[in-house]
This record gives sequence, C-alpha cells and structure tokens, in this order.
Amino acid sequence: YTPESDAGPDDYRCFLMEWPEEETVWVTGYELLPGNTQVVHHIIPFLIEPSSADAYRALDAADADPGYRCYGGPGGNVDTLLETRWLGAWAPGVPASVLPEGTGIKVEPGSLVVFQVHYNLINGSAPDQSGLALTIETEPQAFAEIQPLTDVRWVLGVGMDIPPESTSVSHSWSTTISSGFTMHNGSLHMHQLGRAGRLWVEHADGTEDCLLEVDDYDFDWQRPYELKEPVRVMPGDTIHLSCTWDNPTGDTVGWGDGTGDEMCLGVSLITG
Repeated sequence: YTPESDAGPDDYRCFLMEWPEEETVWVTGYELLPGNTQVVHHIIPFLIEPSSADAYRALDAADADPGYRCYGGPGGNVDTLLETRWLGAWAPGVPASVLPEGTGIKVEPGSLVVFQVHYNLINGSAPDQSGLALTIETEPQAFAEIQPLTDVRWVLGVGMDIPPESTSVSHSWSTTISSGFTMHNGSLHMHQLGRAGRLWVEHADGTEDCLLEVDDYDFDWQRPYELKEPVRVMPGDTIHLSCTWDNPTGDTVGWGDGTGDEMCLGVSLITG
C-alpha cells in the first residue's frame, strides 16, 4: 500500500487478515514488522471476535483501495469496539515480545486481525508492506492480555489540553481495580511534545509499585520495560498514569492520532 492523504500529513489505514487457524489457539509471542519506517508511525493489530467479523469485512469491501480508512482504532461502532483486543503494538523502539511461560492470548477460529497503521507523510510518501509474526500454542494457556491504560475522556477530546507556548504541562488519570491480575511490564506512548511520564500502582495498604518512570521521553524509544518482579494488583488497588509535555507551538494541542496531536497512553501485559 502507498499511503496518501488529502487532509494533512497523516493517513490512517486498516487492513484485514482472516485468521488462518481452524482450531482454538493461544498466541504466546509476537513481533510487528514495519515495512517502511520512513512512513510508518505506529501499528496496532486488533483481534476481532468472530461475532463482530462481518462488520469489519463490510468496511473493507466498501473501499476500493487496499484496506479502508480508519481513525483512532480499527473502525466499527461502539458495540464491536468493546469486543476488540490488542494482539501486539509497534512504535519506534518496540522489539518483539514473548508472553510469560504458560500464558497466551486466546484466539478462536473465524476471528479477524485488523492492522491499524498510522502513516505519517511529512517526509513524503513511499510504499509499505508491514507484517506480523506470531508464535502460537494449541494447548490451553492461562489468560494473558495486552492492556491499554488511559482516560477515555481524553480519547473523546475532553480534559487533556496542552496550552500554546507552555512548558511542564501535566495531566493524570487513575482507576481503582475491581478484580485481581498481574502486571508484567510497562510502556508509555506520547508524541513529539512528550517530556516525561510515570505509570504506577498504589496498593490499598498505601504502598506503591512503580511500573515505569521516564524523565527524558524520546519518541524513537518507546519499548516496553519488563519488570524484574511482576506486580500483583488486587481489588481496591489503584493504577495511576501521568504525562508531562512541553508545547512550543502557537496552538493548543490535545489527544489525537496525528503526529501533531498528543497522547498519554500506558500499556501493560497482564495475566490472570
């Protein structure tokens, strides 16, 4: 696919892959393979449940070009979006990932994978053929999931404004947990204005576990950091996320997929 855009330097494209396996399997590792890093800004492969697959096939069929235009996710409506899961993620600096032994992401026959690719054309367009490599197991594995962590209000354009010509602007979010799980790593995604960020767990007894603290954020180095000891999160514990930006531009910047927009997104691999 050769990206193009008639509305600024960004092209958001979703590509479908019919899941090839005919029995239930568990994904135990993944590697995103960006074909052309001159234009690829990020890739998120979304796993679509069989019950929602036809809605995404219809989006693909309605667009004459390869894939279909999508913004902020795999497309679809709210009902189908609630059923999607991440099957990995790539941004500059992110390596391959192997899930903890004995765990996996369950995939049923008839599922779809939707590759959401954000192309940035500020340096011009060029062809791309990105890919995804997976390791799978046919024997049942314990629950695992790649969990995005952010404030849904920010995604909807509320509460994350970064004023023009400002420095050290911070926004924070937290959520109290209702069921237990284990966190194995942490990563942080912002864009070009990102300066610092932190992701941590506040336990009900007042103690804290820091998953990730970045004092000098670099867009080209967004890898997940594996914890020496996984952190167990119990009901009543609170997960916190904080991001800080410098905005030298003359415009207010908020949440968006564009390179000139911003994000504050934590991601963690969790198991049951």
